[in-house]
Amino acid sequence: MGTVEAYPILSYWHSTKPIYSCQFNHQEKNDNKFLTCGGDNKIKIWRNIKTHFQKAKDRINDIEYITTLKGFSKPVNISKFSKCGKYIAGCGDDGYVIIWEKIPTFVIDNFKKVVDDIKELYRIIKYFPVTSLSSNDQVEVYSLDWSPDSNYLIIGYMNTYIKIIDIHDSQQPYLIAKKNHNDVVQGCSWDPKNEMIITMSADRSICIYKPKFNNQNKLQDIKLVNRIVKGEMNLLGKQESIFAQVDFNFFRKLQFSPDGNLLVLPYGIWKTENNVEVNCVHIFHRANLLRGINKPIATIPNLKKRCLCVSFNPNYYQINNNNTVTSHLFSLPYKMIFAIATDDEIMIYDTDNLKCLMRIKNLHYYTIYDMSWNAKGDKIIICSKDGFLSTIDLKNYKFGDLILEEENNNEDDDAMDIDIEINDCKKNLETEVKQKQPTIINLLTVRKK
Repeated sequence: MGTVEAYPILSYWHSTKPIYSCQFNHQEKNDNKFLTCGGDNKIKIWRNIKTHFQKAKDRINDIEYITTLKGFSKPVNISKFSKCGKYIAGCGDDGYVIIWEKIPTFVIDNFKKVVDDIKELYRIIKYFPVTSLSSNDQVEVYSLDWSPDSNYLIIGYMNTYIKIIDIHDSQQPYLIAKKNHNDVVQGCSWDPKNEMIITMSADRSICIYKPKFNNQNKLQDIKLVNRIVKGEMNLLGKQESIFAQVDFNFFRKLQFSPDGNLLVLPYGIWKTENNVEVNCVHIFHRANLLRGINKPIATIPNLKKRCLCVSFNPNYYQINNNNTVTSHLFSLPYKMIFAIATDDEIMIYDTDNLKCLMRIKNLHYYTIYDMSWNAKGDKIIICSKDGFLSTIDLKNYKFGDLILEEENNNEDDDAMDIDIEINDCKKNLETEVKQKQPTIINLLTVRKK
């Protein structure tokens, strides 16, 4: 346990325009480097969210601006660091996809002889439109994600297509194109184990693809193995819709857990015994996804507002052995921490028993769009339509003893790939609604316009 601070960061981020996406670079653990993108058509890179106090009521935030990446003519909807931290990809309303590569440090050191204030340099390695310039299709891009090896990029479009880019192939703009959704593709996630790709759409479905590689380990194609529209959400086995209907310009930011075992999906719906639809978050296990089982293994119900995005802490933590065996919901040899964001609040959970550890609300005037954990797992940044970022400082909060990466790599693979049976799913769904009222952190009075 411990104390938690949550507060807005007063900085001039994107000319007061909405900030649509934010993400930490997990490869630079000590720098807290992160990027933001938004309505001013730019991607910006920053470093070091540090807070110190001159007086008890006087908080000073130290934010170091690094550089701006330009090239878009319309708002940038999403941008992400690659898993290796070397590349940055961005896309938005103008239908272009741009990929930057960081220039090595020794080149910058030589360039500093001319310009002293250069901190980092990036060069464009791919720049192309989704379709031909003569096309009349709507080609806005709402989602992207990197492959685990940082060689490929999946992007989801307003024209219902998904496409995969080989960033090292200069001969063609994209490698694979598929159309298995009936509406805008609003979210996508690439499995950390490189066995699945998940896409989510405004047609209230998710598609599960399996990548196919050749003998040289080059991606050749992706095969659709399942499309989930409905699932068994009650003990009677009745198939019902499990995702809510939303506007086409809505982001659905789903995410796999760091080990790839769990997939957490935002904006679910669940009908109560009185046939009332409530907002919820659905959790699928990878074994069930690969076997074509449409039923979530757990659900976080009774959310007051729609869930917009999900973000996992990248670290693993020791399980509290004082808990009873039955409280270890997913039977994993460690626990992971994740946050879900609704329109106006953040809730943090652990995977040990889906206990809500805390709830943070009233940080922004308008809708929350995205959030990201830093590499150490002690800070979350949140961006909003109001054009500001806020942060949750968890450095004095203890989730548990940290498991080092080397120790986690030595875990038995059989223990990690748990095959959860359908009967266990029913038990989970019955017990998960019995949650305690979460702690409310830094509940601020916000005057709405």
